[in-house]
Amino acid sequence: MTILALGAVAVGFALLVWSADRLILGASALSRHYGISPVVIGVTLVGIGTAAPEFFIGALAAAAGHAALPIGNAIGSNFTNSLLVVGASILAAPLIVPWRIMRRELPILLGVTVLAYALLRDGTLSRSDGAVLGVGLVVYLALPLLLRDSEHVPDLGDLGSVSVPKAAAWIVLGLLLCFAGARAVVFGAVSLATTFGVSDRVIALAVVSVGSSLPELAASVMAARRGEHGITLGNVVGSNTMNLLGVLALPGLFAPGPVSAVVWTRDYPLMMGVTGLLTACLVLGYRRGAVPRWIGGVLVIAFAAYIAWVILAGDGTAA
Repeated sequence: MTILALGAVAVGFALLVWSADRLILGASALSRHYGISPVVIGVTLVGIGTAAPEFFIGALAAAAGHAALPIGNAIGSNFTNSLLVVGASILAAPLIVPWRIMRRELPILLGVTVLAYALLRDGTLSRSDGAVLGVGLVVYLALPLLLRDSEHVPDLGDLGSVSVPKAAAWIVLGLLLCFAGARAVVFGAVSLATTFGVSDRVIALAVVSVGSSLPELAASVMAARRGEHGITLGNVVGSNTMNLLGVLALPGLFAPGPVSAVVWTRDYPLMMGVTGLLTACLVLGYRRGAVPRWIGGVLVIAFAAYIAWVILAGDGTAA
């Protein structure tokens, strides 16, 4: 059973990474054909594409009654995005922070972070809490279209050679394989947790969140190397915001109930601190003209320390 579970996790992650890449390719190609701005590409199309694994995993786990998995996945994915994804992207190329990220996306992320904590602070995630977060997600996704950003579409390599029908086909295939990969990861992760007596929460924070953030890592590093800093940061900030509004809403809507005390007394406050650290790094980079590479190294080291701490700390005082 252990070998089957490990195989399911490995195959699931492989499907998630490949299918998310195809999904991003199709969505980005469509955006190029229809003249959508780079900020919209990063925050919505690429952000949605790379956050798709978290959404699928969260939906399936919540529907199966494993509410701790999507909650831990949302929090852990934000840790991974803020530390590993941003850190690796900075190491790939010093990031120039667009004004729009400072003006709109970061303030929205900070506000959503506080809102989600306020909903979790009473120790429960109810259907009304899930509805509030879900409505917030719809509003957030509608903002770029309502505000009609006027930036030019960047050159994204060979995307111009991808026809509209082919792009649409990649989107459909990517979504279908994301769903299949998510089912495999949830099956394997829950089986491993049961076999080794490890809680869903620890598996979600240390394993599932890292695996489901691999699309963000690949897309952001590639965009950074191509000089598409708006896409890199829009992807990370957009994914973090959608994790809190969308992935965190799923257990509230499909599996409402109590939230482990360790989540709102330790995990989530730490995530808020990491979000503050990300904000400070981007503010520094904005003022200096670019985020220096040494900050990327610090963020990657901090991520390694976080993973080690999660595994060693276990459940702490979880209720």
